[in-house]
Amino acid sequence: MLTRALVLPAVAALIAAGASIARAEDIFVPRDHASIGDAMAAAQAGDRIVVVGGRHRRVVVDKDGLTLVGRGATLTGETWIIGAGVRVSGFRFAGEGRVIIAGDDAVFDRNAVARHTLVAVEGGDRARLERNSLAPAGITIHWGDDVVVRRNRFPRTGELISGGSDTLIEANRVGSVITSGPRPVVRSNRTLVLRSYGDGVSYEGNVSSRFLQVNGNDAVIRGNRARSIGVFGDDATVAGNEVGRSALGILVSGSRATVAGNVVTAGSMYPQADFGAVPNCPGIQVDATEPGGVVEDNDVTHVSGTGIVIHADGVTVTGNTVNGVSSMTSVEIVGDFNVVSDNAITQTQNLDAGGDGIVVGGDVNVVRDNTISGVAADAVVVTGLANSITGDVIENAGGCGVLVTTYATGTIVTDCTVTGCSLGVANRSPDATLTGSTIDGSEFADVLDLGAFLLFEDNVYGTLSHDRLLDPQR
Repeated sequence: MLTRALVLPAVAALIAAGASIARAEDIFVPRDHASIGDAMAAAQAGDRIVVVGGRHRRVVVDKDGLTLVGRGATLTGETWIIGAGVRVSGFRFAGEGRVIIAGDDAVFDRNAVARHTLVAVEGGDRARLERNSLAPAGITIHWGDDVVVRRNRFPRTGELISGGSDTLIEANRVGSVITSGPRPVVRSNRTLVLRSYGDGVSYEGNVSSRFLQVNGNDAVIRGNRARSIGVFGDDATVAGNEVGRSALGILVSGSRATVAGNVVTAGSMYPQADFGAVPNCPGIQVDATEPGGVVEDNDVTHVSGTGIVIHADGVTVTGNTVNGVSSMTSVEIVGDFNVVSDNAITQTQNLDAGGDGIVVGGDVNVVRDNTISGVAADAVVVTGLANSITGDVIENAGGCGVLVTTYATGTIVTDCTVTGCSLGVANRSPDATLTGSTIDGSEFADVLDLGAFLLFEDNVYGTLSHDRLLDPQR
């Protein structure tokens, strides 16, 4: 049984709660009060002020916990939301004004904002701006953390700009989204341009008809559709995106990037126009100053330009499907200690093109277990020190299956299969090794040795030539 000492406080709490609920009421303008200001003066936290019709100028909501609902009402001039926990809903905002949200936990929803009126968040942490129809001036978050901007509709030229931290921008239709604060989450928007300046950005599931660009570290760009993606910062993840067609597919300028599972089409049939915008029109390009990174399981179609370009050290390029169409090189490696493995490379419509399969420039790189078919020029070209070509399957190259250039010292070619090329394996190096490989069906020679193999054993081939008239001249 409850004692009297326990019962009385419980009853008192219930009575107090009931009194609080009873105090919340609807106050109508102009039925109960002539103006919104008069209604707010009479209102208490939890009350709802319903404004029916009329034009109301320079409204300042400075009392906490109020809800203002418009029913055919228009607000003009500047509207200030200063109180905490305030909701403003259902109003039309006339042109040539501003809405300033300065109070915390404000809700601004289902409003129609006309012409040049800007909605600005100036210090309102955790503000929510949802399901509004915005003017071209759009929304600007000058400062304010954890702001949510969701399911708003902007005109094609409208802008959504955020300088706050941890902003959530979700499911809006807007011309451009620009963020400059840390850790924004931008997802499921339809837009022309997405651009961020700050660390920790997350872009997920957006559709951008032009481009998506991030300037900052630790970016995650996943599941978007865009004409091109550019990331300038370290430790980026670019995964599962659909990109194309433009002069540039995906460019990551930063160390330790992961570029995985993207479908990329880059370049066009008009290379002069493309190259003027982006040199060599890469499908995927990674530029890094520090070692590390992965480019894996991407599907890249490069039209006229290059496929995958790595200007870095210690990157793994694996499991990609790369198709060139009247293209340049499919995979280009400039750096040291990179691994290029298990990729499938083909080229088509290459009658007038000069595309190589894999070109390695640098030292101690590994080219392993790739399948290379139908390239216009040479399937694998090696320069640099101590590179290895192992277990690759090469078919129908217009030039050499494997070309070891003069300065490719210490190159190892082993366990490869080369068939149907103009030249099978061509060596110009003084100390390359060729072992355990099968080379046949070549047009001019299966093996062309213009240098001197340091080790040549356990190979299967039909013809061995030293004729300098067959020199590939590279």
